[in-house]
Amino acid sequence: MRFKVAIVGAGPAGCMLARLLTHRTNTIDVIVFEGEEHLNLRSQGGTLDLHVKTGQRALKEAGLYDAFLKYARFDGEAISLADKNLLCYVKVNGNSGQTTTGRPEIDRPKLRQILFESLPEHTVKWRHKLTQVEREESTGEITLHFAEQPPQTGFDLVVGADGAWSKVRPVLSPAKPFYSGVAGHTFRIPDAQTVSPVGYELVNRGSLFAWSNGKSIMAQYMGDGSINVATWALKPEDWRKQCGHDVRDAKAVKEACTREYADWDTRLVSFTQCAEDHVVPRDLYMLPVGHRWKHIQGVTLIGDAAHLMGEYDVVSS
Repeated sequence: MRFKVAIVGAGPAGCMLARLLTHRTNTIDVIVFEGEEHLNLRSQGGTLDLHVKTGQRALKEAGLYDAFLKYARFDGEAISLADKNLLCYVKVNGNSGQTTTGRPEIDRPKLRQILFESLPEHTVKWRHKLTQVEREESTGEITLHFAEQPPQTGFDLVVGADGAWSKVRPVLSPAKPFYSGVAGHTFRIPDAQTVSPVGYELVNRGSLFAWSNGKSIMAQYMGDGSINVATWALKPEDWRKQCGHDVRDAKAVKEACTREYADWDTRLVSFTQCAEDHVVPRDLYMLPVGHRWKHIQGVTLIGDAAHLMGEYDVVSS
């Protein structure tokens, strides 16, 4: 008898699990249900540092380590931790070739692409937006209900890899994401070496994180030559209404940054001013620390669905 697995969510966690389950055996049938229409419908975020004992180990088990090396950025291991005056407390240089400190970076879109393309054809079912998970108490049978697709059932295991606002989680846990008290904006500097040569040198093809007084400016180099920038600060949950400006208006947000970071080194503030005129407000949400649930046969959670601490623009329950 074949074992049938449904994975809800085609992000890195869901696709990695699907690959691991299909790579070494042909006795498991895996379907990944994804609400989005295609692989690159939206931005997939910044970069990930994959460590030897975790991310790299999983890629090796999945037979994808060589594919990973094609896009791994060992120079991306460069990192600087500083304060608002650009006084560096920690500085680690990047590496050339495959010399490494054990945590090379890879852009999230590239990692997801590697994982998706490794799956058997038609494993991922796009345009399957999960709305509800129904579990029959007497039999344990689970039915997945979708917004515009017929229900699906008959699975031996359902894995919720559907992120912060997981529709699978309520079957296992009453926990809901809550606001962490930290929020801010994300920006992007395209062709950073040309647009912001000072910023490019500071980031050093890696990451720069500066913190002081409950605020931060962060910058991270991407494989396409751009720099992702984020400003984070302690803010009330209704900060978008209280701040006094349109949180999506680039000009207003940049002007607010010059005020909020007026006593910061101008080279740090310039990351926000050199960015293109597209800004995204972000709220950092989390699940309770140590989030756990009682075992229920046939269903489990992975990724943000299980242990969220992430940033979100539009909050949807």
